Amino acid sequence: MKKLSRLIFALILFVVFTVSIIFVRFNSEPTVIFIGNFEIWELPLSVLVIGVFVAGSLLGLVLGLRIFRAMKDKAEIFILRGRLKKFESQLASLKMKNSSDKN
Repeated sequence: MKKLSRLIFALILFVVFTVSIIFVRFNSEPTVIFIGNFEIWELPLSVLVIGVFVAGSLLGLVLGLRIFRAMKDKAEIFILRGRLKKFESQLASLKMKNSSDKN
């Protein structure tokens, strides 16, 4: 079963590679990218499309690795520690007030 899954993966990889080569071959005319009135790049269309695909794949990988989730968790821990210190100081003041009321 493991060999079959590796074979299927290799076949899919080969098909994607072949389609990419065909795409690059047939979309080699230069394309200009404008932002406002400024010309940014003049590159073949295939380079731009594959570049955007690779950038999206890398972004998906970064998000999939939970890097942003880890940063969010650290920020939440920082906030919760601050709230804990506040509640501990309130508890200490209530204990002091309670002990002074008993005397």
